[in-house]
Amino acid sequence: MERLLLLLSSLEKSELSKFKAFLNSPFYNTNPFLSILFAYLRKFYPSFKGSKLELEQIRKRLLSDKAYHPTYLEDRISELARLLEEFLMVRQVQTDQTLRTEVKWQTFKSRNLHAQTLKVRSDIYQTIEEEPASEWADSFSKWHWANRLYCDLESETPKHPAPQIGKIMEWLDEHYLIHKLSYICELLSRQKTFQENHSIRLFDAVLREAEKRQKDHPKIYIYYQLIKMFQADFPEEVFQSVDQLFRDNYQELSLFEQRLLLYKLCGIASSQLMEGQKINYGKKGFDLYKFGVEKGILLIDGKIKEKTFINICILGATSNAYEWTKNFIHFKSLVLLPLKTIEETKLIGNTYFLFHLGKFEEANELLIDFPTKSVTLRYRINTLSIRCYMELFLRDSSYQDILAAKIRSFKKFISRNKRYSKARKKSYTNFIEAVSLLLKYRKNRSFTKSELAEAIEECKPVISPKWISTKVKTISKRRSP
Repeated sequence: MERLLLLLSSLEKSELSKFKAFLNSPFYNTNPFLSILFAYLRKFYPSFKGSKLELEQIRKRLLSDKAYHPTYLEDRISELARLLEEFLMVRQVQTDQTLRTEVKWQTFKSRNLHAQTLKVRSDIYQTIEEEPASEWADSFSKWHWANRLYCDLESETPKHPAPQIGKIMEWLDEHYLIHKLSYICELLSRQKTFQENHSIRLFDAVLREAEKRQKDHPKIYIYYQLIKMFQADFPEEVFQSVDQLFRDNYQELSLFEQRLLLYKLCGIASSQLMEGQKINYGKKGFDLYKFGVEKGILLIDGKIKEKTFINICILGATSNAYEWTKNFIHFKSLVLLPLKTIEETKLIGNTYFLFHLGKFEEANELLIDFPTKSVTLRYRINTLSIRCYMELFLRDSSYQDILAAKIRSFKKFISRNKRYSKARKKSYTNFIEAVSLLLKYRKNRSFTKSELAEAIEECKPVISPKWISTKVKTISKRRSP
């Protein structure tokens, strides 16, 4: 049942009627009960929560007057889930033009439909010749189809020639260089954030080639400057230069590339803020996110990612843009978030906002029994809850036991969770260790301030390093009651 509800919750509201029509088609479905089952489940869209979704309740409402095999309902639920998966694949082919072209090409080729294959080839060739690379999702897509036409000797005619090998090589080189630069940025970021060690092959050769091409290629220029910024440990003037470079040249990039680069810049700003850099990276990241929303760069089918929404709430609060952020959470969310995740995402965004306003009791109230199955959100929620309880404990020692219990609970969650790598988990286990040291020091002063500072220093990499650093300074000035 969980699998079916997860699939149903992924549907957009407009797709519900389309799936109903899909189920009513005898080509896909010959069991009328599946339409009845879907009509019942549809009533609970988009949250799909409540006791009426329990198997016994469904059985009573839909099968009460007839005798069925004990597993009849479970079998129909599995069948409906399978049909829904098929429907989603059909929808993907219908809406994704690149995938649609791929399927047409493969279908006509496999059935030896020469005339239809030539028509697809002609459309692809015309697109390759006329559209600049920036109009494609990336240079790889252009290379992929150009290479296909070059190798497809059966369909080549004077009217439908193969692209020139020189152009194909040029697109391949561009694809390799851009993606290599992108991956280098990501690996450098992981090395800094999670202390992951990566061997980056051809690093120097790629940078030399990027340096040669950067002035004639805005995309390569931005990536090259990003890598240089990592190597120079993020000086403010370099970040401002890359920020402005992106704003001046973003229209020359495809939407995919605009989004990719903007996320990287925002990620750098957020990480520098969390590490407690002196420069106001929080405000820089906030302005970049606002730019991305206003220009539509961060919008996918008119919506933004839940993670992006939460990050905007955090940076808005840390940048003292309280009124704007409050309006963003309570009103813009109704337009910018997917319908099925509005309530959950608004809740976590508002919780971060309240935390940064210093309203820890209100933030914690929202976190109690927070309804989510997302592993990423559960890491965030646990971390934020512990921070709230630590802040409350510093005001009132009666929170000591609940803080200690929360630490133990989160530690168990991390040890049992298998989805995060050991390197990524280490940032969270170090966070727990650092908070535990702060709690221990606050309780009985069993070690000196310098010993506390040294012990905390060993807890790296760590989540929320700026907050921990601030708490070390705060807690060192106080004595346990």
